[in-house]
Amino acid sequence: MLSFIKDTVWEMRHLHPFARGVIRCAYQLSMLLCLFAAVILWIAPQTPDYFRAVEYGNAALAIAPVLMAAGMVAGMVGDLALRRHTPERKPGDKGGRK
Repeated sequence: MLSFIKDTVWEMRHLHPFARGVIRCAYQLSMLLCLFAAVILWIAPQTPDYFRAVEYGNAALAIAPVLMAAGMVAGMVGDLALRRHTPERKPGDKGGRK
């Protein structure tokens, strides 16, 4: 499992810079939504409308993975559209240039 994560991060280096930025932005926004949900659920008992605050927190937690998936798809499509050269190596290779 750890080697899969390491290989995935290694492959991200070969993406187009715009695609990397889209994926990074989607990751940051999904983490921000999780933080927002944690804060809202933490302060929900002190709000005037407890149930609405809990709904907002649950909605933020529900939309965070969807935002991350949409960012990954948009980044991959952007990489396919903006890449002008062939990859230097095959996706399964461990080494650099031959």
